[in-house]
Amino acid sequence: MRQINPTRRWSRPLWLIVVIALGFSTSGLAATAPPAGAQTPVEVSASEAGDRSFTPSVVGGSSTLNPGYVVALLRSAVANPGSAQFCGGSLIAADVVLTAAHCVDSVVPADIDVAVGATFLSSVTPADRVAVADIAIHPGWSTQSLTSVDIALIRLSAPVTGAPLVPIESTPSQPETDRPLIVTGWGYADPFRTLLFDAMQAAGVATLTGTGTTPALGNLLCGLADPGDDFCFGGVTTAACNGDSGGPLLGETSPGSGVLEVAGLVSYGPAAQCLHPSAFDGGQRVSPYKTWIDNTIDAWTSPPPTTTTTTTTTTLPPVVTPSAPGAPEVNRSNGEVTLTWSPPADDGGDPALSYTATGSPAGSCTTTATTCQISGLTNGIKYSFTVTASNSAGAGQPSAPSTAVLSAVLVNCSGLGHVFVDVPASSFAYSDVGCLSALGVTNGTGPNTYSPSANVTREQMAAFIARLYRTITGQDCGTAPTQFVDVSASSFAYNDVGCLSLLGVTNGTGPNTYSPAANVTREQMAAFIARLYRTITKE
Repeated sequence: MRQINPTRRWSRPLWLIVVIALGFSTSGLAATAPPAGAQTPVEVSASEAGDRSFTPSVVGGSSTLNPGYVVALLRSAVANPGSAQFCGGSLIAADVVLTAAHCVDSVVPADIDVAVGATFLSSVTPADRVAVADIAIHPGWSTQSLTSVDIALIRLSAPVTGAPLVPIESTPSQPETDRPLIVTGWGYADPFRTLLFDAMQAAGVATLTGTGTTPALGNLLCGLADPGDDFCFGGVTTAACNGDSGGPLLGETSPGSGVLEVAGLVSYGPAAQCLHPSAFDGGQRVSPYKTWIDNTIDAWTSPPPTTTTTTTTTTLPPVVTPSAPGAPEVNRSNGEVTLTWSPPADDGGDPALSYTATGSPAGSCTTTATTCQISGLTNGIKYSFTVTASNSAGAGQPSAPSTAVLSAVLVNCSGLGHVFVDVPASSFAYSDVGCLSALGVTNGTGPNTYSPSANVTREQMAAFIARLYRTITGQDCGTAPTQFVDVSASSFAYNDVGCLSLLGVTNGTGPNTYSPAANVTREQMAAFIARLYRTITKE
């Protein structure tokens, strides 16, 4: 399981509890009472367990009969199947397994065996381990990006007879938000990766994003940048964990049908722990890539062309440069942006494309995916970006520019608490005071006090505005002196008043006067804030 580092904190919402509680028919995946000893953890040494730690297992699930098409990927060099298992997959043709690209991108066919339909790893004999003949990884896969296409196919050395096949979702918009799913696997069954079970585990989860989800919300929930490629999923007490990568996320073909299909694959999750309190898991959609899956299977099953002695001449069309990609969408954060774009409508006859994103006034990145990240940007400056596609014939025309965005330090101010005991939670400005505290704009008027009913002097307002400017832009006005003769050099806000004057936020109350002890009127406050906004955004 690829891993992300969660930095967010929130409670899992009530609607998700309702979705999980409702559940749905699992057809062939109905839970069963395991044989004696099935709930005993597999005996795996620390070194052997380490071999499995790079992929996800079901947390909060229960021992479940394998419906026959869920497979375990095993390291061929490891004899004990409980230690050899490292990923999962689905049997979608008699000799083809669907799994995640990151499970097989660093191996060759001889490194892997496949166990089809087993419920207990301990029951897998050497005769049950099917060798691998070929591996096909989707060309959109990249180890450098969570938005790349995490799909691969494995061709078995011989077809599996008598095993059921599982269909895959074909509707491009599925799975949509709130769709109930089942996650299966043999990996770790607790959040901190200490417990492994012999029996296959299954648990109910639900999708939290759909194709219409904004990248910002997707990133908040599970680090998701492209809701059209991936989706977030999870449960209140259930999640994927290390050992489940590539395994199917199963959903009903229609509500109440009892017929299951592969709606997605387990792809990535939080690095700190499974079932993390502030980040959900990421699943790879399969429906947008069904054509590639079908074409790959057809290529594997088509007979080789008959060799003849007839001499033929084939005229290949010339490769030309690709057309322009779509204008990039920009998701900004502190000193960096993540760009996402659509590929060009015409690849020029060469689908092996690379992309270069260029920022104005600075910044660039190059990738084979349709997303990349640019770091090292200067906060307080607006940037726009274009993307150019290249193939073997050279670089094409650049895309239309993105909307210009301000690189800035961002703080999510919604629902923030604080330490000031004299601002009750019922106050209309409770979260606003917490926001100013988080931004470093105010430390209050005393230990744990804010004095919410007191007036603000022009001297205090200067300190507020200057601190906000420094926090958002990451820049400082230095120690600029002020021309205002009524602001003492010993004043706590002497440099702040000078900063506001230098930025053009204030011109004072008269020639060389600022009136630092006077209260700020609502009219003056409007002018301060509006001028600061124009200064920061260069409007």
